[in-house]
Amino acid sequence: MKIIQSSEGNKRQVQFLFNGPTQLTIVLSPNSNYNLTSWSLLAQVPKSGVPWNDRNTYFIYFGRGNENHQFGFTCEFTKNSGDDDIGDPVVDVQLVGFFLYGTNMATAEFIDFANRFPSWTDTMIWSAVLKQYTV
Repeated sequence: MKIIQSSEGNKRQVQFLFNGPTQLTIVLSPNSNYNLTSWSLLAQVPKSGVPWNDRNTYFIYFGRGNENHQFGFTCEFTKNSGDDDIGDPVVDVQLVGFFLYGTNMATAEFIDFANRFPSWTDTMIWSAVLKQYTV
């Protein structure tokens, strides 16, 4: 993940650029002092999802067929009150990449574990990686 930030007055603009597997989920949770006021994904910011620690959450799913495609978008956050301090955290970001095929799909140990299930079961072998950031 690459992040580019800029600030002007009480507004902070954050540009996200993600590289990862073909299936990504991203959850944004702005700091309680900030509101997500616009983003490049849609003309309007959708309603918040289920609150997390009394903070808004925004869920993004990105699926594609090209393994080497980058995904990027820009968000603008507005501080609710007070002076903007460039050191204030603006948003927590949770990124989950799902490896449904390829060499990162499963380790040899995971495949061995899945193969020990009874023949009447149907296992799905794939892995996920979770990364969390504070911007």
